[in-house]
Amino acid sequence: MDEYLTKVFQRLESDGFKVSKDITYGHHRFQYLAKRTRIEISKFGFIETYFIFNEYKDSELSSLHKFSNACVSYAIERSRIPLPRGFCKGIVCYSVSLIDSVDQATAKAIQTEEPPKHWATFEIPVVCDLSNRQLHYLEKTPSWGGLYWDHFRETIRYTLAP
Repeated sequence: MDEYLTKVFQRLESDGFKVSKDITYGHHRFQYLAKRTRIEISKFGFIETYFIFNEYKDSELSSLHKFSNACVSYAIERSRIPLPRGFCKGIVCYSVSLIDSVDQATAKAIQTEEPPKHWATFEIPVVCDLSNRQLHYLEKTPSWGGLYWDHFRETIRYTLAP
């Protein structure tokens, strides 16, 4: 896993992200966090993008959902742009669960179930199956924010490729 994360962090840093380790948020601990803030014309303003990583021993879906929810809550609370979300400001949060082996039911749920919706914030759960070198993420395009999902999937494939 260390070799994989080294490659991912190199990609993130070359794309302007600042990577941090061991972040505490309430009673949650994030192993790694990468953040970038920039103006993106295609998204009509400032965008704060987060990649938050945690390793899990198993692929229990409820744990992965709790992790994703904590990630997006962190991103919303830690936002530093003094504009209201939706008015020239948005948040994109990739919660990346690193798992040795992902069971088929969890993989299918991540690929087919739409994540919760938030105002001007995208919650994007990603599961990285380390032993099979596969990424699992929403494959369909939800109606909420549909214009952006092709770009989100492209970002996942490029940034998190094993």
